[in-house]
Amino acid sequence: MNRLAIYVIYDKDGIVDDYIPHFLNALSKFVSHFVIVCNGLLNEEGRRKLEKFTDDIYLRPNEGYDGGAIQDVFLNLYGWGNVYKFDELIISNDTFYGPIFEMSEMFDKMDSQNVDFWGVTEQTEHLSMKAIDTSVHGVDLTEYNEKGLLPKHVQSYFICINERLLKSQDFKQFWENMPKIKDRQDASYLYEIPFSVVFAQKGYSYSTYINSLDCNEMKPENNYFFTHYDPVKLAVQLRSPFIKRIALHYSGNRLHYLASEYINELMKIVDTFGIYSSDLIWQNLLRVGDISDIKNVMHLNYILPTKATNSARSVQSMPKTVVVAHLFYAHLLEECLGFLRNVPYWIDIVITSSNQELADKAKSQLINREGAQVRLVENRGRDMSALLVGCHDIFEQYEFLCFVHDKDANAMSPKREAESFRSLLWENTLSSPEYIMNILNEFKESPRLGFLSVPQPYHGNFLNLFSKEWGGEIENVQQLASRLGVSLALDASKQTFSLGNAFWCRTSALKPLHIYPWSYDDFSAEPMPVHSTISHAIERVYPYVAQFVGYFSGVVMSDNHAAARLVDYEEIIRRDACDSLYNIEQLIQKRSYSLRNFCSNRNVKYIYGTGQVAKKCADYLNFINIEYDAFIVSDGEEKPSKFLCHPVYHFSEIDFNNRGIGIILGLGKKYTKEVVEKLKSKGISNFFTLH
Repeated sequence: MNRLAIYVIYDKDGIVDDYIPHFLNALSKFVSHFVIVCNGLLNEEGRRKLEKFTDDIYLRPNEGYDGGAIQDVFLNLYGWGNVYKFDELIISNDTFYGPIFEMSEMFDKMDSQNVDFWGVTEQTEHLSMKAIDTSVHGVDLTEYNEKGLLPKHVQSYFICINERLLKSQDFKQFWENMPKIKDRQDASYLYEIPFSVVFAQKGYSYSTYINSLDCNEMKPENNYFFTHYDPVKLAVQLRSPFIKRIALHYSGNRLHYLASEYINELMKIVDTFGIYSSDLIWQNLLRVGDISDIKNVMHLNYILPTKATNSARSVQSMPKTVVVAHLFYAHLLEECLGFLRNVPYWIDIVITSSNQELADKAKSQLINREGAQVRLVENRGRDMSALLVGCHDIFEQYEFLCFVHDKDANAMSPKREAESFRSLLWENTLSSPEYIMNILNEFKESPRLGFLSVPQPYHGNFLNLFSKEWGGEIENVQQLASRLGVSLALDASKQTFSLGNAFWCRTSALKPLHIYPWSYDDFSAEPMPVHSTISHAIERVYPYVAQFVGYFSGVVMSDNHAAARLVDYEEIIRRDACDSLYNIEQLIQKRSYSLRNFCSNRNVKYIYGTGQVAKKCADYLNFINIEYDAFIVSDGEEKPSKFLCHPVYHFSEIDFNNRGIGIILGLGKKYTKEVVEKLKSKGISNFFTLH
């Protein structure tokens, strides 16, 4: 078959990760020639990778997404004359991984079908928040617009166009008449969706390799973006050769439709098929993804047994490992030593302390244990300096390291809260010898696993940290990253999951952190401030450093702790203070018409809040192309200087006498009620609520 393939690439840094040449090499068996278009940047190494497949590599401005790039190929870069030398055309882009199966399965099936164009998947009819302009491409979508639906359409990441359509005047006019694509929404509404509808209405036939009704239903209200949310079903049951990259970027929307079962097994599943390495996915995902999103979408919560080991691996095959424990409170020594006695004999133990009396007692307790030592450290920087200054030499001596510390009551944590927090730290690092072996087995079985944090505390006062894990520390973390020479793309709207400074790690995963020449002077003297110290930045930066080096991170907990934790989670969900985010999305959709009208009458628009509900409101305003100006938080509440690239102000900083101001309350039900009462008490009525 004399086929041309047009392949579109975009990377903000101009990097071509290895999953791209792997796909092009697999596709080369089915095409005669490639045209590769790079939107934006392309570095020299990336160009060398692509030149193995074609000389027709075009670099263009990052405008118009893939639809604009393909239009440019036809009209300017390559030309219709060259395109017409081929009998078929494949249009594809870099938004998926694969093939995880031999593509001959797909091509053999689809080549036998007498259709004018075909794709891999078809998105079935589903609810829409915006109508499609029926004047575009001259397509009649009145019926769909009246019902608030988007029509079914072949998804544009892989489409094969046969000769009858390819060389028709209809195909040429589609591209020549396509308006300029300005944003992601245009890419769908001006190109991807009309493509199928236009040509179907003009009498051209099409089909898809995957039967969409195997995932979706006839009822549009029950349909969902199955290529985004259901990659395991597509791969295992339906043998789709491709995995959409967006499927590995977290979205709470999936809770509308499914529980994301088995997705944590996706990488192992891919490897079992035998023709594709999951490392190709990890290479790209860890470079461009948010580490918290990766943890959430891949369900990287390691719940491990405390009474049995998951592997029969012998001790002799285990790598050199050390447990470092920082202890300060003498009355807690015996409790902590109880956990340290769970450490297998072949693992070394290092206790650090700034308390001479405690250090002497600990030394006497460990005197008969080989590979154990006690180090006296300065009382500046607490557990963080004890690890990075007092034990800086240890990282190079061991492949795996566990760090844990004691915790006692203070002004922020009353006695019982502190006890629960301390239990969380130690139970989930050193609860039993079997548990410790199970953690190490996870590291050995997953070479890309670099860091495992204990779960965050959500009891007592710690519950106030829910959805506010950054605690106003994001700029502090960014400064630390710059200091370490680590490039991080941090997002205050994404949660962090490393708090408490108790963890297991592969020491190589934290190399940028431990090779830095730390000194005690880098850390705050006592009394340590409760916010914005270098220690607060370090405890949040661990998984991001690991990601920079090329490792993923997760959360580890014992089976005993997880059983109790599940009860806590269910209680948290039931509380009014924690609205479900998928219900918030439904509220936004139901009130979308009113929200549009509210915004249309306001010159300056603020979103009240900087949590997940506020982010949902901001996402929706972006989706419907309504600009907002800033975020507001209550006086006295910590605020970042920016959230979602917009400024953040305290309530008292806003001039509410300006009649052009509009305030959208991006808050849960409980806090909406509180803020509404405050606004009304001040005579402010220009606000919009979801509840």
